[in-house]
Amino acid sequence: MRFFGWYLNFVHHARIPMPVEVVLLVAVLLGALIPLAILLYRRETRSRRSMKLQDEEKRLSQALEAQRVTTLRNEALTLEVRERQKTEAKLKHLAYHDPVTGLRNRAYLTEEIQSLLHKGPSPTGVIVLLYIDLDNFKTVNDMLGHRYGDVMLQEIGKRIQAAVRDEDVVARVGGDEFGVLMRNAQSVDRAFRLAQRLLTLIEEQIDLAGLAFTPAASIGLCRVQQDCTSPDVVLRNVDLALYRAKREGGSRVVIFDSTIHEEALATMRAKQEIKSAISNKEFVLFYQPLIDMRDHSIYGVEALIRWNHPRKGIVGPYEFISLMEESGQIVEVGAWGLKQACEDHKKMQELLDGNLVLSVNVSARQLELSDFVSTLRETLIESNIKPASLQLELTESILASETARIGALFQEIRSLGVKIAFDDFGTGYSSLSYMERYPIDTLKIDQTFVRRMRESPLNRDIVRFIVQLAHASGTNVTAEGVETAHEETELLSLGCAIAQGYLFSRPVPLDQIIGLLERGLPNAKKETKGRLFRIPARTEMV
Repeated sequence: MRFFGWYLNFVHHARIPMPVEVVLLVAVLLGALIPLAILLYRRETRSRRSMKLQDEEKRLSQALEAQRVTTLRNEALTLEVRERQKTEAKLKHLAYHDPVTGLRNRAYLTEEIQSLLHKGPSPTGVIVLLYIDLDNFKTVNDMLGHRYGDVMLQEIGKRIQAAVRDEDVVARVGGDEFGVLMRNAQSVDRAFRLAQRLLTLIEEQIDLAGLAFTPAASIGLCRVQQDCTSPDVVLRNVDLALYRAKREGGSRVVIFDSTIHEEALATMRAKQEIKSAISNKEFVLFYQPLIDMRDHSIYGVEALIRWNHPRKGIVGPYEFISLMEESGQIVEVGAWGLKQACEDHKKMQELLDGNLVLSVNVSARQLELSDFVSTLRETLIESNIKPASLQLELTESILASETARIGALFQEIRSLGVKIAFDDFGTGYSSLSYMERYPIDTLKIDQTFVRRMRESPLNRDIVRFIVQLAHASGTNVTAEGVETAHEETELLSLGCAIAQGYLFSRPVPLDQIIGLLERGLPNAKKETKGRLFRIPARTEMV
């Protein structure tokens, strides 16, 4: 304002004309405004430049942050991928390895067999699969527990792995079974020799819980050929060979061939026939008399099962008993046989005077049932026979395991008044300690010893020993399979009075055994015909 006041005063006193005044005013204003405009422009320029720099810094900062986030995400993703790969590797390992032994498992073995079948025959050799099964593994688990069972499996796995080549596949197939896949066995004979060496290695002692345990095994051997359409066929074939090895007694190697498969099919058909026979009630009981050889009186009868086959006629037990044992059908048929024999015995006793011993075979499968004793008691009540007249025939094999349980079971059976006999004595797991540990009423000498007495002094000595053992322990003794007068004479001279066999009578149906009981044997002493003979005390025997 001072400037304009000065300017107006100057113009008035200087008497400057108006146009000139205007020009001067404009010049003055321009002189004042131009620096101001320049200043404002510079300020604006600096402001814009500062904002641009700020925007660039912000964009750079955002870019750096985005890059940092991307890097972190990539690192996290990489870590996740690695962890996933580790997890997948662990899962794959678990999918193809056995957790107990660390060996390959059945899934891996199956895929490997499939791959070899797909590739075709090996140009340098043959492909062979060995299938190994431990024969006594259950004993370890039962006695020592599963922890020591795992220790045994681990040791067996190490022994097998150490005996084979790096190119061979060793797998734990399941339970106590192992497989060895030889991709290039060179020959079946070489694979067989390896299998035999494995048996030797496996059977070396293992220390378990301070106990020296000797394992045993059976091995099936199968060549992997192109006619095997799938791994299942290969595994089936080798399993059939293994099954044959176990049936033949174990601790051996069996090579698969077509006859084994044919026999397996025949066995399967036979089991189906047996199942139908049970439904159709085709099984019947025959009876063979037990004879006192001193006067040929009848001491008792043994019930023997037969199959009244619709095509073959009467079939003996050797064609079906073992199959029944394997399938478990023996339990049902055995229960029926015991009940039917007791009912038949009641009919025999009603027609005759005196006491008649009834001997009935009972399988180990039946004795494994928790209700066997109660079922036996009910059978005795229903048939109304004297318990003392019933004798259960058992094979010695049942004594090889679960000693405490078997001892208690025998005591329960004896508490009912029922007697116990050991069948085929001397051929199975015979041990003198059994005579002391178990309540046994009768030893039955196996027919193989009886028939060979004449040709072998050793067999005669074995029979003498069994008779003397029975007498010394207060046990009755019966000889099986007597077929000649010489055998009868020999047995009597050794002190065995009771016998059965074709010399006296073949097994016959119920009506025929009743007739035989009524008439007596043709060569029986006159005073014993038509009556039953009760065996005297052992002190009166020859």
